[in-house]
Amino acid sequence: MEVIIKKKQFLFFLLFIAILYTGCDNNKEKDLPYINEIGSSIQLEVSYLDFSAQGGKDEIFFDAGTDWEVVQTTESWLKVSPSEGERGNQISLFIEVNPNNENAERKAQIIVKSTASNNADTLTVRQAGISHYVAINWEEEAQLIQFDPNKGNVSIQFENKVPNFTPELSTIVIPTDTVSYIRVVQSISTNGNHIELQTTEGNMTDLFMNQEFTLSTVPSTRTHMTRSGQISTTDEKGVIHPTQIYITKEDGQKQVIYDLESGIGTRSNEIIDKERFFYWGKNLENEKLYEDGGVTLQWDKCLYEAAIDGTFYFNFGSSVKISSTGAKVSKGELYGCFCILEGSMNFDFLLHLIAQSKHHYETEEPVIIIDHLLGIRGVTFKFPIPGGPPVYVTVDPALKEELFANSEARCDVTGGFNAGASLKIGAQYIKDNGVRAIEPVWKHHFNIYQPEIKVKGQAEAGVTVYPDIRIRFFNFAGFDIQIKPTIGDEFTYGGKIGGTGQNYAAWRNRLYQQLDIFGNLSLDFIGLDWKSNSIRLGGNEQIDLVRTPDEILFTSPENEQEMNIGETINAQVLVKDFQLFGESQPVAGALVKFEVVNGTIDVTDAITNVTGHASVNYTPTAANSLLTAKILDADGKQIDVTTFKPELNKKEFDIVGTWKHKTGTAIGDLNGNIVKQITWDDKLTFTKDGRYKYEHNPEEVVFNFEDSLGKPHTSLSYGSSNGYYIFNDNPLQLTLNAGPIIDKSTSDGWPQPGHITQIYSVFGKSGTYKIIRAMNDDGSLNNSVFGIEFTDPEGKLSNIVFEKVSDSIEKTSYPYQQKSSVPPYIKKLDYNNIN
Repeated sequence: MEVIIKKKQFLFFLLFIAILYTGCDNNKEKDLPYINEIGSSIQLEVSYLDFSAQGGKDEIFFDAGTDWEVVQTTESWLKVSPSEGERGNQISLFIEVNPNNENAERKAQIIVKSTASNNADTLTVRQAGISHYVAINWEEEAQLIQFDPNKGNVSIQFENKVPNFTPELSTIVIPTDTVSYIRVVQSISTNGNHIELQTTEGNMTDLFMNQEFTLSTVPSTRTHMTRSGQISTTDEKGVIHPTQIYITKEDGQKQVIYDLESGIGTRSNEIIDKERFFYWGKNLENEKLYEDGGVTLQWDKCLYEAAIDGTFYFNFGSSVKISSTGAKVSKGELYGCFCILEGSMNFDFLLHLIAQSKHHYETEEPVIIIDHLLGIRGVTFKFPIPGGPPVYVTVDPALKEELFANSEARCDVTGGFNAGASLKIGAQYIKDNGVRAIEPVWKHHFNIYQPEIKVKGQAEAGVTVYPDIRIRFFNFAGFDIQIKPTIGDEFTYGGKIGGTGQNYAAWRNRLYQQLDIFGNLSLDFIGLDWKSNSIRLGGNEQIDLVRTPDEILFTSPENEQEMNIGETINAQVLVKDFQLFGESQPVAGALVKFEVVNGTIDVTDAITNVTGHASVNYTPTAANSLLTAKILDADGKQIDVTTFKPELNKKEFDIVGTWKHKTGTAIGDLNGNIVKQITWDDKLTFTKDGRYKYEHNPEEVVFNFEDSLGKPHTSLSYGSSNGYYIFNDNPLQLTLNAGPIIDKSTSDGWPQPGHITQIYSVFGKSGTYKIIRAMNDDGSLNNSVFGIEFTDPEGKLSNIVFEKVSDSIEKTSYPYQQKSSVPPYIKKLDYNNIN
């Protein structure tokens, strides 16, 4: 295992994920000659049987519909009887295990097989290695008289025999009402059945060596009582489930809600469902978040619920330390671990901001709303580890919030959403490789409360309500996680009248949501005073739920309608909002600004009516006439634009359509020679309504190569940008009004933007570019090829050449062929120009 971790970290990561589904059994059943079949007539009562290092005997039962026999792997330390028998119910199978004198645990498989077919069932026998742990039955055989964690003195009264302790080696676990402490014995003083121990703080490496195990907070559906009276909760995948769950209340009292030994909670799923690993809910409806200086921020609705289960994996090797006496002492060493949380959440947020003056407020640090939810200081799970000490996992949550509010003049704004999400998140640690997030899996749904606005001025408010979940292993910090849903509502109103420049008066509202999931992993539980930085485990970046106004389009006349110069028509536009979930709705009261090139209009500003429409009388006065309609935000910045261009003259060259550009990537040696390369077609689309979109590597072709050391790498150059354009015949030029750049380029799976040079150089920028025409071999103009001239980042004049794609071609990748000659000063950009 150590070789795998140190030299094959990637494979070990895959092992982590596999363990979640297959437990921690290293003996692969696919190597065995027999498998369970549907309707198998052999059924064992358990799949795993655990023994301590001392060994022992146990008995399990099984049902057999046919005569049967035992197929056992060759292990001298394990005996099974009987080896065969006749069919029947509740048949006894006796297993005897010799003592294990090694530190490492060991496993074997026993197969009970039908003699008439391949129907079979498998039992995995797992035996712990030698441990320094000294088991103490605190509930029946020992009483803790005194314990001082700081000074280390422990006083214990035993009912009968006192266990043997070895100074600087023996380790005990002392459970308290809130957490459990690991203590290493330094000295012993005995008086009959009373014992005084001087101890120092220990950690999990003092308890576990050469052992791996997976813990699940979900109570087991099937348990087994051994002949010695021990309860086993190991399932068929080798995952260990709790034997006891208890909560610690604010007053320090301990309440057991699930206990297999006493039968508490074993017959009532209702108890377990309500007290899961993480199940807390809080309703803050009508609660005021902030009130000061004429500003009130309150919840009209606020419900937060979450129900999550946990899975924890540990893989311990061994090392040697030197004691104070110079003796060599074996000690555990953590090779790797992971923490995974899986469950569901529900939010119902409706935020209300009321403001009557200019004001700003923002929390500097998260505000603790409730230190311990539902009056609970923590929930503790007790897990029985085969042949070793029980592991105690404690969860301690607090509910926190972060908020901000900005306002000017009179504002009354409400907006919100209710949502549900299922998620699976976590973090892993691998020795010598640090901490990383495990790939998150989550799905969600939304219902939006449509914003209501009564405002003159501007207002913005946002609130995050989240549980800060602290997970401890024994009494040590382990894994912290914050699941942070944020709701925000922003309204702005502004304008400009008089002076120089363009006048305007406009408003915009934005309702947004964000989900952040952060966590960090501490190695305090193995004696290292180390805590990872906060890492993002999942969620989504800020997304708009509603934006209004957001989109404008011409509803009449149709683009490129035939017109005569001097003819007047009424042009109508429609303004709509944006809704993430649902259809866009018309926006009344939105400001529309009209502009014209080579023409006249009767108004420059118009307000949309109740159906979201506005109109203008437009007259083209010369060729290349163009009518533009815009919607602006409160700062005068363009939200959206639409254009109408009539068909006044037959065009010799039309840029509308889909075009392609051959590009790619390559890798070269130290001498500059290309050793491997791939190519693809970028895609450029111009629509009749004045929009364009450039897609770099639309098929997401991945470049796989090896470096000079033979190490494999993957590179993905992928991105897009869209916006609006104006194409002029005379002079021949293209004006772009670019939108945001989406750059999803990666290197070895990690984001590495910057590969998409064509977008960054031209199609992600706003500007005017010269169009270069191509010629056929006979000297005539070729309408299927054109070039765009631009200045590259180094200040040199360069260009990109595009070839028309026929509308009848459905493929998105085309073999590149030179169909026409291009002026010699046009230089094609291809993979030779891409680093």
